[in-house]
Amino acid sequence: MEMPRYGNISSGNVIGLDTESFQTFPEMTWPKSIIAHELVHPYVQLPLAVNNPFYAFFIEGMPSFFQVYLLSGTLPPDIYNRDEVMHRVERSYIRKRETGTDSRGNKLPEEKALLEIRADEIGWYKDNFVLNDRMWLFMYELWSRMGESGFAGFLGDLLVLDDIDYPLFESIVISRLPGYEERLHAWLRTTTFTDAMMIQ
Repeated sequence: MEMPRYGNISSGNVIGLDTESFQTFPEMTWPKSIIAHELVHPYVQLPLAVNNPFYAFFIEGMPSFFQVYLLSGTLPPDIYNRDEVMHRVERSYIRKRETGTDSRGNKLPEEKALLEIRADEIGWYKDNFVLNDRMWLFMYELWSRMGESGFAGFLGDLLVLDDIDYPLFESIVISRLPGYEERLHAWLRTTTFTDAMMIQ
């Protein structure tokens, strides 16, 4: 449904887009990404306890990334090029790390490792920092390294679980990327971002 300015919402089976997004939907990619993000929420979340270190990862990080996965699978590359999108995300993430501010100059929260973001901090990080850039870069790396079928299998193993901890997540990743343990630790448990972690 069409909503007032800043009215991008999701509730049950209703998704509201602000007037500009609603009216430009056929031509613009941005409104499609909003809908893609909201549509995937129930399918990529695990029913985790709020004190689980993966809570923010699955509650907001996965839906945030999955708009990329969904749109790249449904829109032609000349309209939605995942590589171009991810290079923009990477440049934005690097700039935020360097300046500590968003694109409007607003101060960002202190960067935290993906698995250190608590449930009550999700609002500070979602659509803002870490959950919508570092998370995307991490998942994109898995996708790129595993390939389409490997990544689909990884998701199939992951998204049927009722609970998860680090050793289980690591074992699912390592089954498709042997020797990835150290890099996985860097992505999820640190704020390290080296040249080797950049999109190749």
